Amino acid sequence: MAVARRYDVQINHDVLVGLQGLLGEDFLCGFPRSIALATSNRLVELAQAAITVDIIAGVAQARNIFVCLDFETLQDKRGFQPGPVQAGHMHSLLQVGAKNFNYVGHLSLILAPISPPKTIRYGSHCNVSSALANRACSRQSVPPHTPTRKTMHQLSALDYAFVQQESTRSPMHISPIIIYDQSGVKRGPVRFKEILTVFERSLHKSAIFRRKLAGGAMGFDTPYWVEDPNFDLEFHVRHISLPKPGDWRQFCILLARLHARGLDMKRPLWEAYVIEGLNNVEDLPENSFAIMLKVHHSAIDGVSGAEIVTAIHSLTDEVAPPLVEDSWTGEDDPSIRQTWSQAYLNNLKRPQKFFDTARELVPAVLRANRLKQSDDEAEPKTPTARTRFNRKIGSHRVTDTIFLDLAEVKRIKAAIEGGTVNDVVVSVVGGALRKYLQANEELPDGSLSCGAPINVRQERDSESTGNQVSMMRISLATDIEDPVKRMMAVNQSARKSKAYSSAVGAGVLMDVTQSLSPQLVGMGLRAATTAIMRTDMALPIQTIVSNVPGPQFDLYMAGAKVRSIMGMGPVLDMMGLFHAVISASGTICINFVACRDLLPDPEFYRSCLQEAYDELKSASLGKGRGKKKGRK
Repeated sequence: MAVARRYDVQINHDVLVGLQGLLGEDFLCGFPRSIALATSNRLVELAQAAITVDIIAGVAQARNIFVCLDFETLQDKRGFQPGPVQAGHMHSLLQVGAKNFNYVGHLSLILAPISPPKTIRYGSHCNVSSALANRACSRQSVPPHTPTRKTMHQLSALDYAFVQQESTRSPMHISPIIIYDQSGVKRGPVRFKEILTVFERSLHKSAIFRRKLAGGAMGFDTPYWVEDPNFDLEFHVRHISLPKPGDWRQFCILLARLHARGLDMKRPLWEAYVIEGLNNVEDLPENSFAIMLKVHHSAIDGVSGAEIVTAIHSLTDEVAPPLVEDSWTGEDDPSIRQTWSQAYLNNLKRPQKFFDTARELVPAVLRANRLKQSDDEAEPKTPTARTRFNRKIGSHRVTDTIFLDLAEVKRIKAAIEGGTVNDVVVSVVGGALRKYLQANEELPDGSLSCGAPINVRQERDSESTGNQVSMMRISLATDIEDPVKRMMAVNQSARKSKAYSSAVGAGVLMDVTQSLSPQLVGMGLRAATTAIMRTDMALPIQTIVSNVPGPQFDLYMAGAKVRSIMGMGPVLDMMGLFHAVISASGTICINFVACRDLLPDPEFYRSCLQEAYDELKSASLGKGRGKKKGRK
């Protein structure tokens, strides 16, 4: 017989960590981890699974113990209740539970034999349902990472908006680039076959790797993610090499060319390029190599992109991750009847969703506008402007990166009260744009502004896949010459923008797009872009600065150690300059991607970024020039 005992507890971070310590790695094995990315001591993301109220949270077969978390309420410290808990959210609870949430629920320990019992006897103080206990026992024979059900996932309206913006001139993918040092690999250089094996054994960690788009009802509804039965790993992972001498300039040119090419929209929306031949790059040992990932923006945003990077790496210098039983199978595309019937039902619901969203949004906007008016009375608002980067783009790209020491950046931010790392980054970008436009006699009198994507996963208790973002507008203070005063202005602008976003609700962008017809969203985006291009209308933002925190611990690929991580973002009409910022392993990388027609001299703009950082460092710390890493 199995004995089930239920204990009423306050589920918090300490409880979860204690359970992890009790059950070790087996604590993770019971999760349906379609995108699990780490071992038990590095929990960095969510696991995707079916929604349920009582959750099988872990299995320890060796100890014959099943651990069940039966959540009754999920409430954060502000009283926000996102609704039913989703199975597999344990990774997120361990990551953010101590800071943001109080979890009120029940902990059940079920002692069971190896074979599922026919009857279950409850202890004298137990209140666990027999259905829950039986289900826990039935999970014992399920191998790790086995899907619990086969259900097609439909794209959100925000995800689909990135599909609608896809074109030959503006491919909408995100490209993390990882540079490796293989000088410490004792067995010799890493072989492409070994890297291919790592990808093959990591496919179960993310559903993104093997699913494609299907359906969509001709734009009247969003398409579905379906498991591609014809998935071919070797089509997606490719091997190329830089020509001699293999310097930084050649590397950037190759990255720009690869980034300018769109993905095959009929296959799973990702590619990986193993790039060898980095033999003549400063601060990198000879025979270093890189991997460039290209993942469509409809599948990930910056945060989930960083998690995908973690998925294909290990925490030790092992040659390949352990072989895991994977029962994945492909599935057929949704039928025409299924696609159109679901589209009909979804469109019937959208008017009600729109009115529900409007009913919640209007009071929030009124509150936010009152807050903004009080700020405008104290200080004039940032004017709108238009630069050379706010024009129609071509199909070619340029890119480059500066590398900064994270510890040094943290010392710089302390120069102003309440300063952040993001304030430093945005002020550096503002200083660089000031220098570049001033050199071309194009600097506007007023300040330029940037759009800064913000992650809303914690607020919405969302799964880690897809886009869970909103946008803030932050002044770049390009009208201020003094670098420290510029950073102070950036800090004040960011504070006001955060307050406005909090008043409106960070998830408003997702809520609004979800309540509108996908066809209407696509037509609206195209019409707005065309109208702006045909006029001299000024824009509220002139560039994007996306700051994504990366892993601050060592990662390895087939034994080779990760030296640095940088990212590349998409550019599109009227937004021809994108800054991707990633902090990882003690380094911050500020990468820019631009249309070649709008930024024909990327080396000069890179020098503007470096000089802006050096001036800020000198003014705030009283030291000399900033450290350069991984250059030419």
